[in-house]
Amino acid sequence: MLSKMSIRKKRIISVVLFIAFLTLSLGACIRVLEHKSSKIKYTEFFRKDIDYDCFLMGSSIMLNSVLPMEMWEDYGIASYNFGSSNCTPAEDFYMVREAMKYKQPKLIVIDMMGVVEFNEIGNGKYMWTQVEAQHTQFDCFPLTKSKIEAVNDIFDIYDDRNDFLFNFIMFHNRWSELEEQDFCWRDKINVEKGALTNIGTLGKAEFAPYNKDETTSLEGVNYDYFIALVELCRSRGIDVLALYIPHPVEELNMQVANSLGPVADKYDNLTYINMLDMGLQDPDTDFTSDNLHPNLSGALKVSDYVGKYIRDNYDLPDHRGDAEWINDGQRYYEYKKDNIRSLEAFPYYLVQLSDDDFEAELYVYNEEVLEDEWLCELMDNAGIIPVQGKDKDGCDAELVIKGTGNGEIVEKAAFKYDDKKEKDRTVFDLKKTESEQS
Repeated sequence: MLSKMSIRKKRIISVVLFIAFLTLSLGACIRVLEHKSSKIKYTEFFRKDIDYDCFLMGSSIMLNSVLPMEMWEDYGIASYNFGSSNCTPAEDFYMVREAMKYKQPKLIVIDMMGVVEFNEIGNGKYMWTQVEAQHTQFDCFPLTKSKIEAVNDIFDIYDDRNDFLFNFIMFHNRWSELEEQDFCWRDKINVEKGALTNIGTLGKAEFAPYNKDETTSLEGVNYDYFIALVELCRSRGIDVLALYIPHPVEELNMQVANSLGPVADKYDNLTYINMLDMGLQDPDTDFTSDNLHPNLSGALKVSDYVGKYIRDNYDLPDHRGDAEWINDGQRYYEYKKDNIRSLEAFPYYLVQLSDDDFEAELYVYNEEVLEDEWLCELMDNAGIIPVQGKDKDGCDAELVIKGTGNGEIVEKAAFKYDDKKEKDRTVFDLKKTESEQS
């Protein structure tokens, strides 16, 4: 007959095992149900075998415009892009503070879009319509005293702010929303060092005439956080490069961009560049259909300018010979090849071919292709000289795309105008033929 002590031990063991099983089960549920966007964007940042000398901060304009892997390839700069949709300078301040616990940057580059423009939206410190974007920013960082402070400050008017501390509260009922990336998110980890290239979208942007004379007051909550960021960086010997990155803007944006120059004169670690009136980008070839964000062509031009400026004005090490970066560069190249192969419309190919990692031979069999002014602009922007051939059944144009210098054939694609739209033809009707898609 078992003793009372043995029975008690069994009960204790049973309780401990039940609690352990419950904890493991709950942990598994949390991992499945949590939104994976933060892990996808930031897993690479937390790698122990790689450092970043430069953090890129700001809104989606920064996210889509400055490509770390391109700056590494051309200038050896080791950077990570923290840009996010409608990210405010208040969020940037706390993100930098958290990120510096893991990596020690020598330079912070910050997009100044939002330093005034977001002040009148809610409390000015976060975009209340973009809560999922804020989860992408904050979920990657573990629960700490400083994260609690950040959440309670930024989201002080948001009743559900505890979602940012214990995201299971927000995601516990996502069962019906689960998709492939919730189970295979490691296959989708961002290989652009946090940036996001826009592919498969193209439009003509409209730029308003730039007014260099009008200014505005910078006072407000986001300006205060920007200054707090500059002072935090100064206390740690970190330089700050503030940019107003080019894109189609409104009058207030111009006024803000014109007003930031004198601020940089007050701080020895701060430099400001107004890029709005530089003419870096072509409105006909460098933007997406939303008339705001750049496509790859526009991002390459901005990235080249920023990378060259950093190389010439800051003493950052050249990482082009680092084994880790070389390996990441190969993954990035494979990613760009996959992007090219995923396209369907001829003009989208021309945008991707603005990348000097690829070259192409273009054969045109239908004169209408060469009569389209927009297509000709895209060809010229990509440095492609078309070869005109005789009529070819079932095909209006053909592309043979190769890796620059290595001769590797990346893609062969044939295109034909959509017969159903002959009366109202646009460049987007020139699509990859079914035989090439299969």
